[in-house]
Amino acid sequence: MNSAEQTVTWLITLGVLESPKKNISDPEAFLQTSLKDGVVLCRLLERLSPGSTDKIYQEPKNDGDRLSNIKEFLKGCTSFRVEPFEPSDLLLGLNFSKILSSLVALNKVTADIGVGSDSVCARHSSAHRIKSFESLASQSSFGRSSKLLQNRSLDMSEGSRTQLLVKARFNFEQTNEDELSFNKSDVINVTRQEEGGWWEGNLNGKTGWFPSNYVREIKGCGRCPGPHRVSETTGWCLM
Repeated sequence: MNSAEQTVTWLITLGVLESPKKNISDPEAFLQTSLKDGVVLCRLLERLSPGSTDKIYQEPKNDGDRLSNIKEFLKGCTSFRVEPFEPSDLLLGLNFSKILSSLVALNKVTADIGVGSDSVCARHSSAHRIKSFESLASQSSFGRSSKLLQNRSLDMSEGSRTQLLVKARFNFEQTNEDELSFNKSDVINVTRQEEGGWWEGNLNGKTGWFPSNYVREIKGCGRCPGPHRVSETTGWCLM
């Protein structure tokens, strides 16, 4: 794979870029179009360093919003010591080779220090890993639930007496239909854990997957028989 194909694969594997519905004839052009509004870049930064973005325009309405997203990404990238690119270049479609080089470097740096794997809950389970760029078009967004059921490290569903409650440290917005969105401070009941770092849980009647580093275990709950309720004043778990 060339640099553009590797970067597209990386972004999809991290769950910040949706898989294309058909084969891509020009990966670089696809990537340039996908990154232009800065939303995917900000999602990437949140995956690599949760809570590091101050403001993201999820639906940018003008070039000012798009430029703000790109600058937010570049500001967060300083901690990884990756050579930045000019924000306006991405917006205007200029010097994309330099932009691509920055992303390739970010991929390498985060892989070398362990970020982008278990520590940020990347979807690298052997049953779900993308084998090649050509397979992206046929990769189902529903593959997580169906293909990874056999690889769970711990089952905490209704059939099990083990329960774990966690509290959200950051907001999380789902990028696939099998994921669970939540806001900071929401309390989530964990139903299944996976070694790769993605956990399944339910909130307000909805069940889905979320990155475990976006939550923290509520004190006093642990993995003990339920049910539990949480004190609104202390945040501790009450039996």
